[in-house]
Amino acid sequence: MRYSKLIIITIIVLLSSFISVAQQKPTYDEADIFSYNLYLNGKWKELLDYGKTSINQGQDFIYLRLRMGYAAFMLQNYSEALKHYNQILSKDRYNENAHYYAWACLLYLQQTEQAYIHVPYFSKQAISTEHIKKSAIRELGLESSYKVTDVTTRDNSFYNKINLITRLGWKINMEHSFITYNQNINEKALINVQNNQQIVIHQKEYYNKTTFSIDNKLQLKFAFHYIKTPFNSLNTSPFTNIVYENNLALIGLKYLGDYFTLQGSFIAGKIIDTTINQFNFQATYFPKGNFNFYGISTLSIQNRGTVQTPNLQQVIGCKLNKTIWMELNGTFGKFSNYTENDLLYVYNAIDENHFKGGMNMYLNFNKNVLTHVGYTFEKRKLYNTNILFYQHSINGGITWKF
Repeated sequence: MRYSKLIIITIIVLLSSFISVAQQKPTYDEADIFSYNLYLNGKWKELLDYGKTSINQGQDFIYLRLRMGYAAFMLQNYSEALKHYNQILSKDRYNENAHYYAWACLLYLQQTEQAYIHVPYFSKQAISTEHIKKSAIRELGLESSYKVTDVTTRDNSFYNKINLITRLGWKINMEHSFITYNQNINEKALINVQNNQQIVIHQKEYYNKTTFSIDNKLQLKFAFHYIKTPFNSLNTSPFTNIVYENNLALIGLKYLGDYFTLQGSFIAGKIIDTTINQFNFQATYFPKGNFNFYGISTLSIQNRGTVQTPNLQQVIGCKLNKTIWMELNGTFGKFSNYTENDLLYVYNAIDENHFKGGMNMYLNFNKNVLTHVGYTFEKRKLYNTNILFYQHSINGGITWKF
């Protein structure tokens, strides 16, 4: 019995010694030298694994984070890289390397407005090399859509948009859109419109969105959308007999996490004769740390008088090859006078929408030109009836990035 106890005690002592050695953290010099060798040899995954182990064991220093950030950047996990660069900046806010690669990561993560808060910390040489200006035209885009219906009382329609995005300093970006929508309809239920069997709609719109980057995690958004909707008759004089002036405004706050973003926004305004309020809660997620695969989920709750309507918009996108992305989208639930994409798109047709879904293909030929083409299917209900009809849209556009 005495020998058995002695053997057990000996085994416990040996195991304790082994565990103690295994858990012994590396010294600063060991972690620095080993991680640097992995960096020099381009062993990016091994470097990330070793760095995480070292940090868990108490060795966390700026050079280790810089190497881990670069390793994640080379593996195209921009979210992981950004996490390390932000950690560096929490300790050394002037670290130029961290600012430069944080800027690059945010560009790859389609968070362009947020990226430029890092530029003031660049050297003059880096700013010159990247051709960055404090105030500049960022993007110019054209978008068009041709919509076809399967009912005789709704003619085919045309949607056109010119889009301009400008940077007004390192923290402020402003977007302008000029929009037209044209359609002829026959609607006897619109008794206030003369000769309502030949109603001509030439709608004109102006949209403005201002984004202010508060810090590296928060954005504040303001948007305004003005819509002038004339209901004209071909057989009246003067030509215009009813004109609606519609105004909508949005305020929103966006949080930028490592692998996701969260946004809440509130919209208020008037469309035709209806006052609306719309609350939006949006999550964008990119689990691989890049936009090779991503999703955007938006829950909207709209109040129109005494009517409250929930809607869910879901977008799923993936990269097919180096230059082509595919994106599927759907909006579920009935809606009327509904808005999407930070108030950019306003669905103010008189016919209630029961479903909207489609697909877009994006082709990025080079860093300056992005084109897209897509198809949208809509199920709608004719105004003041229970008759359902379908609308098919072909859309396309091109964007120049400066």
